[in-house]
Amino acid sequence: MIRQTKKRIREYVPADYGICRLTAGERACFLGKAVLYGMGAGLLFYDSLTGGLLLIPCFLAGGILTRERIARRRRWRLNLEFRDGLAALSAALAAGYSAENAFEEALKDLKRLYSEDALIVREFHYIVQGMRTGSTVQEMLADFAERSGVEDIESFAAVFAAAKQGGGNLVRILRKSVGKIGQKIETKREIQVLLTARRYEAAVLKAMPCGMILYLRICSDGFLDPLYHNGFGWSVMSILLAVYCGFGCLADRLTEIEV
Repeated sequence: MIRQTKKRIREYVPADYGICRLTAGERACFLGKAVLYGMGAGLLFYDSLTGGLLLIPCFLAGGILTRERIARRRRWRLNLEFRDGLAALSAALAAGYSAENAFEEALKDLKRLYSEDALIVREFHYIVQGMRTGSTVQEMLADFAERSGVEDIESFAAVFAAAKQGGGNLVRILRKSVGKIGQKIETKREIQVLLTARRYEAAVLKAMPCGMILYLRICSDGFLDPLYHNGFGWSVMSILLAVYCGFGCLADRLTEIEV
């Protein structure tokens, strides 16, 4: 019975934050984008619907990069929410609650800040339910840290376990942890703001080649005809499309740095 309860609770939280499983809605949205981009590239670079149909699988293969990007953003959101979780936990311990009861009180505070589906609310709920089924705080935090892949959470789990076993002052340790983690997150936020500006610049640069081709096709009718419907033109446009996609992926990599 206990194993079944733990299994049911475990389904409430991600088994690995580094692996992103798209929902049905996200899959449909991604499929729609792949069809739109594939057909658009086929018309711009080959002036052919058949070429667009052949390019759709290439854009579908890019789903791996999309899932990685979503996973990084989810870990970053968890990192931000974790700071509020630490603050709530520190306040509960300072009020005199034991470590086990402090998580329950912190969960109540987090539900006032976030919705029920927030990552940190689900994780604290998972920790509380795990303790009710016989697991220790240290085990639940270690599991949380392993699944999250977030450095701050891993550090806190290790510090908490050492303080719990060594009989350290949990309130003082948590206050120091909240302060240090808060400073690190603020630094990361500043870096993310700078990266956001670079992402907008990269998006404009990636749109420019397609915009130039579209402009030439509309305003200079027949100017690009030698590059369409012949073997030489297809070869040239295929090379340009490959280079364009390569630089687009490189730009995404450079602006999606995990801090």
